[in-house]
Amino acid sequence: MFHGIQKRDFLIFTFLVCFRVWNALSIKTFFQADEYWQTLEPAHWLVFGYGYLTWEWTIQLRSFFYPSLFVPVYWLCDHYGISYWWILNGPKILQGCICAIGEFYLFKLTQRLFKDVDLAKLVLILSVLSPFNFYCFTRTFSNSFETVLTIISMFYWPSNLTFLSTKEFNIGQFASALLIAGISCFSRPTSAIIWSYMGSILLYRSIYSFKLAGIVCITTFGCILVATIFNTVMDYLFFNQFCFPLYNFVQFNFVKGLASFYGASNWLFYIVQGIPIIMLTNLPFFIVGLATYKAKNTHRNVQILNHLLIMGGIYLFIFSCIVHKEFRFIYPLKPFMLIFTALGVRHSLNSKFRRSTRIVIPLLIAFSAFLAYYFTQIHESGVIGITELLRNTILANKSHHKPTSVGFLTPCHSTPFQSHFHLSPKEADIWFLTCEPPLHLTNNVLLADYRDESDEFYDDFEKFMLKNFDRISDYQTRLSQAMKLPENSTGNHYHQWPDYLVIFEHLEVTMDTWLADTAYTKWNRIFNSRFHWDHRRTGDLIIYKHNT
Repeated sequence: MFHGIQKRDFLIFTFLVCFRVWNALSIKTFFQADEYWQTLEPAHWLVFGYGYLTWEWTIQLRSFFYPSLFVPVYWLCDHYGISYWWILNGPKILQGCICAIGEFYLFKLTQRLFKDVDLAKLVLILSVLSPFNFYCFTRTFSNSFETVLTIISMFYWPSNLTFLSTKEFNIGQFASALLIAGISCFSRPTSAIIWSYMGSILLYRSIYSFKLAGIVCITTFGCILVATIFNTVMDYLFFNQFCFPLYNFVQFNFVKGLASFYGASNWLFYIVQGIPIIMLTNLPFFIVGLATYKAKNTHRNVQILNHLLIMGGIYLFIFSCIVHKEFRFIYPLKPFMLIFTALGVRHSLNSKFRRSTRIVIPLLIAFSAFLAYYFTQIHESGVIGITELLRNTILANKSHHKPTSVGFLTPCHSTPFQSHFHLSPKEADIWFLTCEPPLHLTNNVLLADYRDESDEFYDDFEKFMLKNFDRISDYQTRLSQAMKLPENSTGNHYHQWPDYLVIFEHLEVTMDTWLADTAYTKWNRIFNSRFHWDHRRTGDLIIYKHNT
């Protein structure tokens, strides 16, 4: 049925779908909260009618387009009463398929740009073997989706980077590229950095033809209009009002500068940490590729690589100027970094170091496998496993009188929420410490003085507990009197004592003292991590149970 190149492409795509779906289903660990709270949680909330919308959604800071992809999965589960397994894993399967499409387009893009199928195969192999891709790509981050859209849009983008004529210009492919790029920009506004550069280059290449320049401008305007209308309709269906999240995003991050509330990093962060982390075992050959890409390469290919370098440099520079930084923010550059990595591998295998290269490559592959296994199966596995443990316990001991209550005295958003618990308010009352930013501030000058609920808890454990919880022991009462606090809880974050209380290990001794001579006993503990950049999350998760 499939012959020649079609059969090869079919086999490659089939392998990628199987591999990335397996990859997605195999992940048992936590990376960052946005994977759940900014994608799956709003989709779950829309379909099932319960969950938690973070502040980004209440102030319409994000576009609903990417989360909307998971709405049909949840709707099918709800409408046909499909089992919980599909609620948990259906989104993973969909994300795995999305990533497989992206990687297949990366193979085709490399082949199209460089007319070199062997290089395209090598880039694809590097992508599949990348431990960071295995760890991050199939997670439901908008950055992963943005990366896929960037690859696909780049594939349909005019590939001649020297001179463009009307005859070789494919308006259909260009329109496809623009529409996909538009969706990418609405999903992740910073994606506009890439497409502003690519658009400027395209316009410059068409200056010798007034007709072509007109076609480019008119097509661009039309596609931007279509993408804007489409995205606005999607957001209206979710928010029930017309809004423009892109404007709100710019206001929050750049005009008010409130993004720094979630952390500020040195401007060298992406150079000394970001790139090394997302490249990991690819890094040595990536550096070789950067240093040698002009050697034994055609003039046309060197020009293309130069443009990719300039685009990446501009992207890194702008992101380095933004105070809040995260590894995954530069993920859309990873596919292009892999092209340079492939060139580095090829150069090393044909250099005087080819013998040592043949020794190093298997070692790097083995180390990649170790990293992929450890970070997808072990590191931060507890915060995922605890949702299954608590869910099964709650369902097995369901009370008809009141919902089972669970409280997380942990840094905010340390676990997934209803995308994993999937327990209605009648079944469970689950609360956690919040960390909402100071939206009332007009600029970032006063950020240093603002403390959210999570900050207040870790700043002064005893004071927070006495102000926001009822006293349940003589020790707590005596301490309250010594601190001259009112008898009743007067804090802004009052919580009732739950049936199950969860903390991280570093608070274990403190909490043991606090709960001494109460109805609480240590019920279970789950391994989470041996190390963590946030010391508050290091070690096991401890679960206390209230014995009635």
